[in-house]
Amino acid sequence: MATQATQTSAQVIGFVRQVIGEVKATGSDGVIRNLQVGDLVFADDLIVTGELGSIEIVFNDGGDLTLGRNSQGLLDADVYQTITPEDGSEYAASIDAIQQAILLGEDPTAIQEAPAAGEGESAAGNEGTSFVTVERTGAQTTPESGFETNGLFISFAESGDSASLIDLLPTIDLDGDDNSQTGTGYLSHYTENGGPLPIADADIQVSNPDGTILESARIVLTNAQQGDQLDVSAISDLTVEVDSSVPGVITVLLSGSASPQIYAQAIRNIGFINTSENPDETPRMVEVTVNDGDFDSNTAVTTITVQAVNDPPVIDLDNDDSTDTGYDYRTTFTEGDAAIFIADIDLSVKDVDDETLQSATVTLTNPQSDDVLAFGDMPAGLSAAINGNTITISGEGLLADYQSAINAITFENSSENPSVETRVIEVTVNDGELDSDIAVARIEVVGVNDVAVIDLDADDSSSSGTGYETTYIENQAPVAIVDNDVVIQDVDDEYIESATIELTNYLPNDHIVVGLMPTGITADVDGSTVTLTGTATLADYQQALQAVYFANTSEDPPTDDRIINITLNDGDGNSDTAVSVVHVISVNDPPDANNDLVSTPEDTPVRISVLANDTDPEGDPLLVTSNTQPSNGTLTRLSNGTYEYTPNPGFTGTDSFNYTVSDGNGGSDRATVSISVAAANDGPVAVSDSANTNEDTPIVIDVLSNDSDPEGDTLSITSFTQGANGSVTVDPVSGNPVYTPNPGFTGTDSFSYTVSDGNGGADSATVTVNVAGTGGGVNTVPDAADDAVVTDEDIPVTVNVLSNDSDPDGDALTVTSVTQGANGSVAVDPVSGNPVYTPNPDFNGTDTFTYTIDDGNGGTDTATVTVTVGAVNDAPLASDDAIGTNEDTPVSVDVLPNDSDPDGDTLTVTSVTQGTNGSVTIDPVSGNPVYTPDPGYNGTDSFAYTIDDGNGGTDTATVTVTVGAVNDTPVATDDTVGTNEDTPVTVDVLPNDSDPDGDTLTITTVTQGANGTVAIDPVSGNPVYTPNPDFNGTDTFTYTIDDGNGGTDTATVTVTVGAVNDAPVATDDAVGTNEDTPVTVDVLPNDSDPDGDTLTVTAVTQGANGSVTIDPVSGNPVYTPNPDFNGTDTFTYTVD
Repeated sequence: MATQATQTSAQVIGFVRQVIGEVKATGSDGVIRNLQVGDLVFADDLIVTGELGSIEIVFNDGGDLTLGRNSQGLLDADVYQTITPEDGSEYAASIDAIQQAILLGEDPTAIQEAPAAGEGESAAGNEGTSFVTVERTGAQTTPESGFETNGLFISFAESGDSASLIDLLPTIDLDGDDNSQTGTGYLSHYTENGGPLPIADADIQVSNPDGTILESARIVLTNAQQGDQLDVSAISDLTVEVDSSVPGVITVLLSGSASPQIYAQAIRNIGFINTSENPDETPRMVEVTVNDGDFDSNTAVTTITVQAVNDPPVIDLDNDDSTDTGYDYRTTFTEGDAAIFIADIDLSVKDVDDETLQSATVTLTNPQSDDVLAFGDMPAGLSAAINGNTITISGEGLLADYQSAINAITFENSSENPSVETRVIEVTVNDGELDSDIAVARIEVVGVNDVAVIDLDADDSSSSGTGYETTYIENQAPVAIVDNDVVIQDVDDEYIESATIELTNYLPNDHIVVGLMPTGITADVDGSTVTLTGTATLADYQQALQAVYFANTSEDPPTDDRIINITLNDGDGNSDTAVSVVHVISVNDPPDANNDLVSTPEDTPVRISVLANDTDPEGDPLLVTSNTQPSNGTLTRLSNGTYEYTPNPGFTGTDSFNYTVSDGNGGSDRATVSISVAAANDGPVAVSDSANTNEDTPIVIDVLSNDSDPEGDTLSITSFTQGANGSVTVDPVSGNPVYTPNPGFTGTDSFSYTVSDGNGGADSATVTVNVAGTGGGVNTVPDAADDAVVTDEDIPVTVNVLSNDSDPDGDALTVTSVTQGANGSVAVDPVSGNPVYTPNPDFNGTDTFTYTIDDGNGGTDTATVTVTVGAVNDAPLASDDAIGTNEDTPVSVDVLPNDSDPDGDTLTVTSVTQGTNGSVTIDPVSGNPVYTPDPGYNGTDSFAYTIDDGNGGTDTATVTVTVGAVNDTPVATDDTVGTNEDTPVTVDVLPNDSDPDGDTLTITTVTQGANGTVAIDPVSGNPVYTPNPDFNGTDTFTYTIDDGNGGTDTATVTVTVGAVNDAPVATDDAVGTNEDTPVTVDVLPNDSDPDGDTLTVTAVTQGANGSVTIDPVSGNPVYTPNPDFNGTDTFTYTVD
């Protein structure tokens, strides 16, 4: 009996008949106690059931109260006091009597089963299931009309509704037909790695004898091991709670009002599973009970035996997944680097049930050219072997040993242009029974750009290595900086993006000359550097380099070797630098003798140093080797190499002679010395003058008009004296003396004057003045009239100015002075006395000058001469040109930019000469000469062209053309050949093929015939055609030839295959017959002929135990066994 907590002040109203789970009572004094079967309950106790608890209370008057899960009830008077029974003594049940019954072993709960009471707030009695019913046994209670029961959790049964019920426990049998074991248990077996195993058989039986509903089930795995689980994922109709908080115990609670069938299926749907790779084999015990809301069923036990199985080993090439997920590993191999390992350093090899492994396999599944899979040192006891692309490691070894062995396997690619396809390497290990998973190493292959390689002279004809040597000779054509067999290679690029050509030691007048570039390549010349740009093939850049030349335009080039560096770029990196060395040879240039101009006075010798202004390009000392004689003097060569010229007596003017200089190295030149012999100054001659004037009348006296100078020098009055009877001044306008007689003087007076020629010569004369008295005659001044004259450019003209001048007194007139023109010079002809106008060089247009006339009596006048100078065409100047082009490539030469015309006239090319190795035409559109080299020609050629200024002026210059060599493609000519059926034939295709450059030809590719295969014979290099079996007829294939310099061509070979009879095929036969019975054997049906020919039996041999003949009708063999023979015999036959 339970220990009873007592309340001394509270009224005992009943006792506890049944308790399930945890139920608590809170007394009116606030004390909380746990209730057990037999405990007393008191008035005003608050009864509270737990999550899985329920209680049944029997009151003193025989009534009872049941509370279900999560319920509470207050035991106040409304609950435990009812209407007094008519015969209370019959049903009175004192606490003493109940306790006495318990002491006698009676079950106080056997009086009557209490109906279940659960949660609810229904006000209706006996309606549904969520209510509390208090029944008085053996008595009737009638509720008062209108009695409020809502909220009391109490319902009273109406009279006659009370029933005496005996509660029967639910039952469970996990294996209804006991096919696994007898009783209510179930025996099952779980194998490692299996799926969830039902804990009950398919014929599980669950029942509730006194109802159709169950409320819960409890399933407990009592001895759970590592990895054990109860899988409840398939349960859908019930509430499921799983509790594994207690070590070694897994509890599943199913709840919800449902039929036994649903509970049976739910229990069946609970599966046992173990997730360990090496499970404990202890049998598992699973206890199962169901509950109808009041009582548990019997406990049924499922026994599960567990069997562990061998697990395959597990390999993870990258345990921490730093490069890839799962068991895989990802890494990178970079071209040119050292071999890399195929697994990460944290490679892991595991086996849950084995400590050793027996073998491992490493396979490169997609090998590419030059891939290398290799292994290093193996741990003791293990060995490795490689077969193709697979490495096999064998021998019993610890897991750690196999880790080390696999960690010693490496991958690399030795190619300079490896395939960048990701390599896939599969790795497995084996424990002697099972292979592991396949772990995959994925190796990304990164190609590294291989720079282009350039060899400027592939056959090393000029220099070993990749360089090139050549020679430039002064004044000759530019030389190519690469050989014609220059080769550019790039293992991983088909194109070049740019090239740089740098003259590293530029010297004066060095030039890098660029010819015609292939399509897609442009050249930029910047001083001593040429940059080629544009995406183009290797062959195009080879051709471009062949169009680059070196030249020096100096007449004395330095002979230092020029170093030219050439670098290519494929878009990813520069090539190595190839060096072209140009040896420069200087050629002696002739000296340059320059004309000399000297002057000397009349009758005065002059020394001339003719070499002073002469030069030699190489600085050679010069020597005068010969000379001509002047026309108007004598020439004497002095000991110091100079000349002395002595003009002939009295000679003035210009004289000349020629001389020749030599540089001592075969070079010479000729120049002219012009000597201007100036007349020596002769003093002027002043002639006395006379003049007449009237008394008291001043007079201007033109004293110079009769004065003269032998050289025609202009004379001027430098001084004068005074008259005795008059004064003398100078007229500020004319510069002549002005004589003014003293007042009233008449008679003769005189004064003197001095003239100067401006060159030191002077003379004096006397002027006599007659002063007449009033009434004497006076001289009248002359009248000078303006003149106009015409001449041509650069042509002097004499102007007869006096013809239209006059003098009133009829005096003879003379030109006494002239002014200079703005665009020409003016002098007075000493013979004619007329002005001579000389226009400035190349001047044309209008100019003017003035002249003054004198009548010899003091009268003068001045007039203007207008000169019209007509234009005369000046010839143009054509300058030589140089240009480059490639072989077989016309080039248009823009010759005019460096030509000029003094008059600025527009120039045109009017004619051309033909080149020695090419033709020249004039482009009708541009007007430029177009040079077309002869087919296949390369080298230097030249032609002349003539320009015209449109005004009759012409000049001619020379164009030098450098034609660069360009590879000419070979010519492949079609071939025909014959062979017999099934007989290969070698076709010598090259004899009728040709190459314009004489290059050696090779066959590089062939196509396949429609009815035969073609291969290139590695010895002869010729195509070998093999007809398909039994083919006869005509077939064709093509082949391509290459000249080794990028030139290719393709031709067709026609093959005639003659038919050849194919032998028939006779197939063995078998036949049966009886003893002594001949048999005809139809042997031909299974024989055949490749050509479809009709077959006949032509011969037979005899059997060992029978004779054979040929049936003349059917043509078949007839076998006749010897008498009484039976057994096996054979013979042969021949078909044709």
